[in-house]
Amino acid sequence: MHVSRLRLRSWWLALFTVCLNPITLPAQLALIRQGDESVGMAEPDDWHGWAVALGDFNNDGYADLATGAPLEKTGSEVFTSGLVIINPGSPYGLTWNGAHALSVIDGGLDPAANHQMGRALAAGDFNGDGYDDLAVGLPASTVNGESAAGRVLVYYGGPTGLPGSASIIHEGMLGALVENGDLFGSALAAGRLGDDAYDDLVIAATGENGGRGAVFVIRGGPLGLQSGTTQILLGEDLGFPNQPGDAFGSAIAIGNIVGFSGAELIVGAPFAELTPSAPSSGIVYIANSSDGSVSTNATIITPLTVDDQPFNNGRFGAALCVGNFWGDGGTLDLAIGAPGAHTGGRVYIGRGTPLGIAWLVTLHQKDADEEGDDFGSALAAGDLRANGFDELAVGAPGEDFELAFFGDDTGSVYIFPGGPDGPSQADAEIWWTIDLGDPFFERAWLGHSLAAGRTSASARHSFVAGAPRRDDDRGQVFDIAPWRQVTRLLCQSAVAADCEGNVVYALRPFERVKVASTTKIMTVLLGCEATERPLNDPLRVELQESYAIEQWMYEAYLLTSGCSLYGFTPLPEVLVETYTFEDLLYACIFPSGNDASYAIADAMTMEIDAWGGLPNPAQQFVDLMNARAATIGMQDTFFTNPAGTDPGDPYSTAYDMWLLAKTAMANPLFREIVGSTSHIMDKILPGDEAGIFQTATINLSYGWLNAMKNRDSRIVGLKPGSTPGAKSTGVVAAQFDAAGNKLAYATGFRWLDSTYGRDKLAALVQLGLAFCNTDIETPDGLSPAPTPKGSSPLARGTFDYAAPVPTCIQFGSFEDAEPDPQNPAIASDSLGVIDLRAFNHGTNAATAGIRWQYRALWAMAPGTRAGLRITPVIGGKVRLHLPVEEGVTQATASLRLSGTLHPGFETIVLPPDTDLYPAVWDDFSIGAGPVELIIDNVGSDTIFLSLDGVFKLEMVLAGAPGEQFHARLEPLMASVRTGHLICRGDATNGTPPGVELIVENRQDGGRFVPPVEIVRFDRQLSGRSEHLELDFAAVDWEGPLDPFIKEFLIESTDSLGSNIWQSLDLLPAEPTSFYQWQAEEPPQEHRFLRVRTVALPEE
Repeated sequence: MHVSRLRLRSWWLALFTVCLNPITLPAQLALIRQGDESVGMAEPDDWHGWAVALGDFNNDGYADLATGAPLEKTGSEVFTSGLVIINPGSPYGLTWNGAHALSVIDGGLDPAANHQMGRALAAGDFNGDGYDDLAVGLPASTVNGESAAGRVLVYYGGPTGLPGSASIIHEGMLGALVENGDLFGSALAAGRLGDDAYDDLVIAATGENGGRGAVFVIRGGPLGLQSGTTQILLGEDLGFPNQPGDAFGSAIAIGNIVGFSGAELIVGAPFAELTPSAPSSGIVYIANSSDGSVSTNATIITPLTVDDQPFNNGRFGAALCVGNFWGDGGTLDLAIGAPGAHTGGRVYIGRGTPLGIAWLVTLHQKDADEEGDDFGSALAAGDLRANGFDELAVGAPGEDFELAFFGDDTGSVYIFPGGPDGPSQADAEIWWTIDLGDPFFERAWLGHSLAAGRTSASARHSFVAGAPRRDDDRGQVFDIAPWRQVTRLLCQSAVAADCEGNVVYALRPFERVKVASTTKIMTVLLGCEATERPLNDPLRVELQESYAIEQWMYEAYLLTSGCSLYGFTPLPEVLVETYTFEDLLYACIFPSGNDASYAIADAMTMEIDAWGGLPNPAQQFVDLMNARAATIGMQDTFFTNPAGTDPGDPYSTAYDMWLLAKTAMANPLFREIVGSTSHIMDKILPGDEAGIFQTATINLSYGWLNAMKNRDSRIVGLKPGSTPGAKSTGVVAAQFDAAGNKLAYATGFRWLDSTYGRDKLAALVQLGLAFCNTDIETPDGLSPAPTPKGSSPLARGTFDYAAPVPTCIQFGSFEDAEPDPQNPAIASDSLGVIDLRAFNHGTNAATAGIRWQYRALWAMAPGTRAGLRITPVIGGKVRLHLPVEEGVTQATASLRLSGTLHPGFETIVLPPDTDLYPAVWDDFSIGAGPVELIIDNVGSDTIFLSLDGVFKLEMVLAGAPGEQFHARLEPLMASVRTGHLICRGDATNGTPPGVELIVENRQDGGRFVPPVEIVRFDRQLSGRSEHLELDFAAVDWEGPLDPFIKEFLIESTDSLGSNIWQSLDLLPAEPTSFYQWQAEEPPQEHRFLRVRTVALPEE
């Protein structure tokens, strides 16, 4: 007991009365369950993860996750009403912030009934407002007294995401008979079938007509889904009559895979019988929709079509998806899953071409086929590497873990990278639950459901995979995004955070765990804060104040006890062992002294007269610990002793311990202690003879910190721990900058192996450090523009009509596009049709001008045609040029011009790299458009022709929220080498606020081109100013900088969320691709820079 101060009583509780609200931050969840990671409560038999879908429901640029738990019992413990949970996307990935649930109540349905809501999900923009909508299948729902007739709920997205109300669709509303067991809503697909601006919804009723199945095609429109346009299709309508049990519609996909105008509807009937010897072998139907409705002249695909054979229970067509696996930017490619083929399953990949589908690739598991693996039962396509080639994810939910004796039906996900030769079998990656943060080997059905999308600020897509049978069928969902994760973590709970206080990785962050000796972070923090308290504060302790070790300490912690000890030396009663309070703090951290932790507690509270054994004899200090935790916001923490031992069942979470680490490292004394690798102190030691003791100077070493620094020299401290109940734990900080002003953090709990845990803890904090360099991750720099769903948008932005500098959206629209072989003069989706849509989010009426500045480079063989069509348009100008490229010989061109810009036919001769045609731009005006220019190469040589154009559009806004303006540019081309387009807005009459323009290309060939890429940013404080240096490069331009670009505008902000940018400088656009800039500016606590292009004023 510390004898120099009065004993504390319970009145000290008033010293800690501040309670903070929980911190709300963007965060990346590696694994999502019901509960604190989303909403609700995880219960057996929920089957959370049976279905998944990704869509940007609030139009913030990040895909949000919808997860179905169809067997959730929300209204009672009897009926499976089902539930859908939404986890929003964020700059760092899927997050718990803003998570909410959708239920049958949203559609006015009775929760005390079977619905199985969430059995199927599909996201798409059905009303074209830029916000994704969500369709949810309820196939077990009773309609008009007919059991399991089925319904679909449709939620329309908006600025706050999905609402708490939904529209209902059932068969009776679509002109069909409602019948028992139809299972309407058992499968769903969303996509754009026609050439309009709206996604359409396809709903399967696999139980229709005795299990033959049917699909319902509902067109989208400005008011949403239009039930009056519904087209009902059966197998016989598409050329192959179904039999009972074929389950036509079990899988549905939409995509332009053949190259006609409009997309194809692809429908699987996996239980169809091709031959009596192969029941359930399966077939797939492909029908075009170019004429506004789905054609009944369908193509039938069978296992024989893909150069295989029908298999009994092969289920060919059980899963379908489209993607750009060859990266050719034209037609999409088709993947068909057959989970029963060759026993273990196969996936067949067809490359889409304008002439049809070429079946080139068959994928299989890496190991031997085993019955029940179900490889190919789920498919998803996404650009995981952001290289222009989609990867294909394949689910094998029945596959046993690689060490089979650990668990059956764990499930796996295979990811096959795309490339010039299509998906690669040789380069496939296999993902197990253990790779994704789940150290338990048990039945999970990982890969039962799959989806892909851009859930973070990265250009890369991540894959989400459902595991609905994990944890007694509670279910969970995994996010596969290896560039922002630590794989095979093998711990129970972990968090990684960047230097700005953002959680960039979270694995069960709110799960209660024992934290072992990382508890001593709180113990030592309280000790450090005690040295800073007012002189009259009873909790104050001087740093150099002496503390005398009493007999109870020797009784409590024998040197032979095997506990984590500093090791006070038992002395005769005539001798007194004393230490400074500072020594106790170091002894608590370095050797993780349990004895030292109790000495700190007693030094502050003077409460321990005798040990008395556990539970804790330092209850007043423990109360201090829990009160301080509350002030930090540690809402899921309960300390029971200052050492962190197991008695009393203490707990905390990875998230709470991160909050504690941040608070502790802000204390200079604490940071000095945990960041030191040695400490010199005096200690009484036994002498050479019995009963003789002597004082010696010892160098106390922090071996854990030395070991962590060997893993990464940037690590600057905190604490490990280990107890039988907690296993191995750790909390670590690392500095990003040399001055140590920016710290990243990582926490991890319950590793079975301490060395492995330290390796992974270092990897976690390295992940946090990787996200610290946020200055170059600016919206207009390295990060692509947000991308609404429903087509393949190239860019988006909000025009600021009041800005002195015209607002621009710039992008590259196409590369190496192929012509329509039937008619190269007719624009089609495969030729880079560009749509511009404006959505008015305000209520002001105004007339606004929009100017498109367009540039294209064509390769034209003799006798080929190029050109463009744009509508609506009121005026503009066009000129042609024959650029000379290095290593390319240009011949004099003979061109024949026609169209509305050149009525009749005009033949011109254009020499290479000498003159523009016309030499002086001719303004033209036209009443209502469209404008069309047709160029024929009537010469005998192949030429490379450049076209520059400025087109004036007038956008009239009546002041109705949600109104739209639509313009289209349709290139007519033989072969487009590359293309660029800049859009800018100018107020003509009034100032229309909040007019959002989205430029989109309806093919995946369109790609966003950031005007510039920031390659280096350096910031140094210099007195009362800071010195800024910036290097940036103009990217993705062929040859010199585009002639429309006049200057680069450099801007700064102290908060990315404020959207308030200060102009710092304008640099002229020189004929170079690399730029350097430096300036002195007043200092800001946080600074973000971006670079924007400034267009030439209109001539």
